[in-house]
Amino acid sequence: TRQAGDQVFMTGFSYGTYWIQRYLRIAPEGFTTAVVLDGVCPPDLCRLTEQDKSQDAIGKEILKLCVEKSEVCKNALGKNPVETLESLLNLTDSDNLQTPNCPKMFGLSREHIQSWLSTYTQTDNRVFVAPIINMMLRCSATDITKISHILNTMTLDSSHASSVQDKELVWNILLGYNIILSEMYSNVVPPPTEQQFLEIDANLTLPLYFAPKLGSGYFLWNKYNPNQFPNYGKYPNTKIPMLLLQGTLDGQTQFDWGFHASGHYKHPQQYFVEVPFSPHGIIIDSPTTLSSSESCGLMLTTSFYKTGTPDRSCLDFIVAPDFSVKSEKTQEAAEKLFGTKEIW
Repeated sequence: TRQAGDQVFMTGFSYGTYWIQRYLRIAPEGFTTAVVLDGVCPPDLCRLTEQDKSQDAIGKEILKLCVEKSEVCKNALGKNPVETLESLLNLTDSDNLQTPNCPKMFGLSREHIQSWLSTYTQTDNRVFVAPIINMMLRCSATDITKISHILNTMTLDSSHASSVQDKELVWNILLGYNIILSEMYSNVVPPPTEQQFLEIDANLTLPLYFAPKLGSGYFLWNKYNPNQFPNYGKYPNTKIPMLLLQGTLDGQTQFDWGFHASGHYKHPQQYFVEVPFSPHGIIIDSPTTLSSSESCGLMLTTSFYKTGTPDRSCLDFIVAPDFSVKSEKTQEAAEKLFGTKEIW
């Protein structure tokens, strides 16, 4: 129980930032000392059917960064890596007779490959998106072994995740979908259908295919009306010290969302910090070359909570994605996924 004089610091990540802002509408002053929002979900923009388009944009940006920062990546995928990816996706067409054809060999459809690689763009595995494209296109005997290994690893990881969720209350799926479909679906009026989202995704290169999944249940779900709540879609009018952290490679809470939200928090000690190369989850995933094992996001957060001002010096030492697979950490991850450190 909070005692008189106790300080209260609130840190929200992604979906959690949505609810912190709702809370601050109800209790704007007096209860909270300071707030950090990591990957901002703005009350007026955060609609989850936008994720396919934002993930697609970030996926393309990661491929472009790969050829810009890694000579081996450029040699493998060429000057236009998005076109190279499209040539891989074309191999999934039923009338494509190229031999060997790795997508067909492993029973991978266009949608399988797109959602797989799109998911990887928001994790440390983003550095493996380009090598996977290269392996799939080259499809040598060695590549086939590596692809088999990673697909088996993915199956085992998926099975483990399912078994954990069977035994533990990880999150309430029904409650989650009720909130998403009722107030975080789309700002478009009338709301798009599943078929309309499928048509949108058909013109993207790396969609997550999340919007059609939501669309399949939207018109069947017994939704509540969020407009009955006076705080829905509105920003808090608060002078509480706030730090908004937004990664430039975040495909889930896109950078433009965070920048837009920052325009509503302009009081003293309210800061917006752009974190280069960071995906979704800056406090966890913003490594630096500094001797400290702390991420830049954690350094920004702790310095803000201690002094009221974020120490931005770590931003100059952010580590770019290791597309060439040279670091020990990336090589260990490669060996786990592919069964070897040699993935190019």
